[in-house]
Amino acid sequence: MAQVPIFGRLGDAAQDQVASFARPRELDRGKTLYRQGDAVAQLFIIHRGTAKMTRLRADGQERLVRSLEPGQVVGEHAFLNGTAPDHTITATSPLRACVFDHRDMVGLTARHPGIAFAMLQELSRRLSDAEHRLTAMTTSDVGARVADYLLTLPAGGGSEDLAVELPMSKRDVASYLGTTPESLSRALAKLERDGLVTIDRARIGLRDLDALEARAGSAGPV
Repeated sequence: MAQVPIFGRLGDAAQDQVASFARPRELDRGKTLYRQGDAVAQLFIIHRGTAKMTRLRADGQERLVRSLEPGQVVGEHAFLNGTAPDHTITATSPLRACVFDHRDMVGLTARHPGIAFAMLQELSRRLSDAEHRLTAMTTSDVGARVADYLLTLPAGGGSEDLAVELPMSKRDVASYLGTTPESLSRALAKLERDGLVTIDRARIGLRDLDALEARAGSAGPV
């Protein structure tokens, strides 16, 4: 519980109480936690593995909304406003989640108001991220979006071998950035030709951070 942001500020006794209501659920890669429009009466916290949130558009196309990692919460919209989800959650690796029934969460948030406050903080952060991404999609080209995205990923290695790992397939990355896989590949190839990155499958070496930041703020042609 201490690793989950919405529970992290609770004391040990309160975290133990919250944990007593959790039930485990495991999914194989490719299986869905719930689907868009389902009557969801549960809150889910990713404990192990990864998942993706997608939304089916009116034209039948599936759009990636965000990727999910351990500690992140889904199903809170239905808990807070009682509506069916407008998205689908699919495991992208073997996944284990902690499940809380909404009726239990009502009692927990009544006893520990900090849980609800933390949920609202998380929703506010996601709204800010969504606004940033929408602005990038409408004001910058694909190359700028790709550079900005790479800079947001957690990096490992030293100053000479700084690198990031794409957390999902290039098709999903393209969907997340509002472009096509072909355009994404061209943008990455141009970054590599220009000496800003090196590409080894899902591993992207960041060779020139200053130039990447400049490219992320540009709006020139890819």
